[in-house]
Amino acid sequence: MKFQKVFVGIVIGLIGLAFAGIPLLQLISSIGGSSTKPATAPVADKGGDSTLLSRQADGFALVLKREPNNFNALTGLADIRLKQGNIPAAIALYKQLRANTTDPQASISATLEIARLYQQTGQIPEALAEFDGLLKINPKFAPALLGKAVTLKMSGQTQAAQAQYLQALAAASAELKPQITEIFSKVQTPVTLPTNPPAKVDPTKK
Repeated sequence: MKFQKVFVGIVIGLIGLAFAGIPLLQLISSIGGSSTKPATAPVADKGGDSTLLSRQADGFALVLKREPNNFNALTGLADIRLKQGNIPAAIALYKQLRANTTDPQASISATLEIARLYQQTGQIPEALAEFDGLLKINPKFAPALLGKAVTLKMSGQTQAAQAQYLQALAAASAELKPQITEIFSKVQTPVTLPTNPPAKVDPTKK
């Protein structure tokens, strides 16, 4: 669980960064992931929180019936599904957003989030495929290189992970190289992962 929190913090820190030419500024604040809860944690039913989330989800789902590609509704509903612990639904929503957005940055952010969620649920080949998709466009995209290195290392593929880590290090700005090294060194290998991926569900339904 400790590693999972670290990795979640890493990728959340990377999401929102530009595709090229901008240093990985948010890596610094993301190290340790101390304030980040695993996406699998369900929301406690305290003070009507669960009911409120359900109502919000219904509202977003209603918007999506009228406007299937509404950006705010897709991202809002995906966030709720994560809070509810429904990772497959969140992945489906991020994929829908990516397939229909015309904003390259939104597409990149969605892909990084999809990769993170695949990694978190032990779907290593799927996570690697998402990172590889970004690297086909830009082989020196440091967030994807680091994410792939972390995923490989946690699955026990240490030699391949080391190669990806070195590439991420080379692609990063000088002031962030120590942070990348620290992040990579925190990853334990092998990490016990779920053996069965979650079942596919309709992301607009509870």
